[in-house]
Amino acid sequence: MQKDITLQKGSLLGQGRTAEVFAWGNDKVLKLFYSWFPLWPIEYEAEVGRAVHETGVPAPKVYGVIDCHGRRGIIYQRVYGRSLIRHMEEKPWKIRRFAREMAALHLRIHSARPKEKNGKLPKGKDWLFSAIKEAQEVLGEKRTADICKYVEKIDAGARHVCHGDFHPDNILVASDTGPCAGNSAKNPMGSTRLELVAIDWTNAYAGNPLGDVARTCLMLQSPFMPEGVTKWFLLAARKIKQVVYNAYLSEYLRFSKATAGEMERWILPVAAARLRENVPGEREWLLTIVKHRCKVDLGLCDSHDDR
Repeated sequence: MQKDITLQKGSLLGQGRTAEVFAWGNDKVLKLFYSWFPLWPIEYEAEVGRAVHETGVPAPKVYGVIDCHGRRGIIYQRVYGRSLIRHMEEKPWKIRRFAREMAALHLRIHSARPKEKNGKLPKGKDWLFSAIKEAQEVLGEKRTADICKYVEKIDAGARHVCHGDFHPDNILVASDTGPCAGNSAKNPMGSTRLELVAIDWTNAYAGNPLGDVARTCLMLQSPFMPEGVTKWFLLAARKIKQVVYNAYLSEYLRFSKATAGEMERWILPVAAARLRENVPGEREWLLTIVKHRCKVDLGLCDSHDDR
């Protein structure tokens, strides 16, 4: 870990709940966490980021963890560009194309496998178990146990790179015109691919790609909207989300050869796991999904649970 370094004035690029992001020279950024934020999640994020980048997926390179002004931060490769959601706002007539590009990027990510020597990415099953158990207070003890048993049943031990939080606000459009160096698969529609890079890999794991797709589908249908979107986007949010959901999922299933039913098997554990995140406006919506999927997937009605 390097010693204290001075930040350049005016280099702040953005800020969030846990950190600020600063320019770091011309080709790097510093994600500087607030002083109250614990060390272990920072080191974990850096380790996972290195492991992901080593697989060759379109993700920023991690250069290291440093001390700066009594705070700790991670130096990342800088990706010049804005999030996919901003492009969707500005060019709504291209939303279907953006959603298909998003699916192509997700397929590219899922085609990668963690390096055998690198054990930094947790197993998908363990990641789900941990998240579901953290939501036990909401789910109830018996339902939590039932869902964990269900994960054991559907998880076949697949070890593909999974993002864990894949949605338009975690995808940067690095170029609107040039061919993509990272997401380099040929566009089946014949048009030039956008250069897309996935960011925020803290929740990454090695597991079944359809679990990752199920989480993305869940987020695309969520009643929650990120901060900073325009008023018209908020008004049209439900319709826009449905368009993105349909285009993304149909494109992913078409090229992965998976079925909607195979993906839907993962909705129950993914929805249960998401409850731990306490996303505004999602709790009752997620519980409704969990109760329905318990009935469909487990044959359980809600009477067994005291929640």
